[in-house]
Amino acid sequence: MSESLRSQWPSTSAPFEEHVAFLNRGARIIEEEMIVANDQRVQTVYTQLSVGRGQDSSVAARAPGGTGKTTLGDLMMGHESRVEVTADDTESTFFGYESPTEKRTVPGKMTATPDNPDFHLSEFPQLYNKGPIHRLWDKQFVMMNGLMVPMEHAAIYMTGNYADGERNSEDDEAFAKRQGAELLMGDLGSASAAILQGVMADRGHSWELAPILPTADVRAYLNAEVAKLFPIAANLGTFIVEVVNEINNTGLFMDIEDGDGRLGRSLLNTARAKMLRNSQLGVVDLAKWMPIAKRAITPADIAEVAALNFPTIAKFTQTAQKKLMEEGGRRPTNLEMAIAKRRAIARSAFTAYGRFERLERPSEFIAASVETFSYGNVEAIGLDVDKAFLSKPVTDKERAQEGGRVKRAKRYFGFDSARAEN
Repeated sequence: MSESLRSQWPSTSAPFEEHVAFLNRGARIIEEEMIVANDQRVQTVYTQLSVGRGQDSSVAARAPGGTGKTTLGDLMMGHESRVEVTADDTESTFFGYESPTEKRTVPGKMTATPDNPDFHLSEFPQLYNKGPIHRLWDKQFVMMNGLMVPMEHAAIYMTGNYADGERNSEDDEAFAKRQGAELLMGDLGSASAAILQGVMADRGHSWELAPILPTADVRAYLNAEVAKLFPIAANLGTFIVEVVNEINNTGLFMDIEDGDGRLGRSLLNTARAKMLRNSQLGVVDLAKWMPIAKRAITPADIAEVAALNFPTIAKFTQTAQKKLMEEGGRRPTNLEMAIAKRRAIARSAFTAYGRFERLERPSEFIAASVETFSYGNVEAIGLDVDKAFLSKPVTDKERAQEGGRVKRAKRYFGFDSARAEN
């Protein structure tokens, strides 16, 4: 039996380039096992979990069953780290508890340890009240099965189907803000689906090299090195606020707060992961290694990952859903909604960038950038989501109506952070 990639991984004393070569080996394993050739989304989130800053780099993968989201988690962390979430789970069933009668620790479902703080939560939308797992983001150390587990360089990966009002619940606002990035899966076009079906029909998955994520001590080392390679540009905070304002100004989304520091941290972690991945794409032979040039994270880097980070907190208004319904002549599917959301976010991010950098002919730049960095395959759906939003921009009357709905929801729930359900 082969050793896992994790067990073969270089120690923290090894040169940085050896670690990058192993990251590329991990990305290649994902491509071979999941038949996802050069998928920017998957490559970026794998790198993000490997080099990111623990809680700020968590990833939620959303798609119907059978689309590979659980397979990805098992490859990255090993199937023994997977926790099957159910509707009746509590803090005790997750983290264990001390039994005064039995005078012992009753173990919970979580298998993370101080040396291996990996969390793969399968089907997390089934948990209606997600309060019990907030502690994964809110504490520096979490007591788990009688052990104190450090969370600074934990890897948190969650999978789930779309909310359906029955088995799978909507994320509450507090939980959504804790997620670092959202990975869309299940949007294969006909050609890619044919390749997948043809290959997978005659073979299963090989788990011999799982887990392919590095250990927490290596993740800590890589995070520090990547932060030195890609520091923060002076104008980055200003640009992130510009993107938030542009998204809010479309009238397509419930207002996003621009003062939540978690958004900026998650954008930085995703941008650094993407920059590292692109700098030595596919290099596993150290003889071909080229030194990575140090450069600051720019507004362009943030714009390129906006459609990976903002979907965790961006929620369509009823007006946006109505426009999609009018364009398609039917209720849009969950996949159409997800792709529409990403394209609208990408368009807002690059619109903000074009204005921020005073680009000439920004419309051509924006259109090309949306195609590359929206991270959703429009060939997989039967709805022209761009036309739905661009042909008839949101009017002042629609904004006023939407504002009224939000105010009524706030009065109903009795607190300002409530949001109208859509």
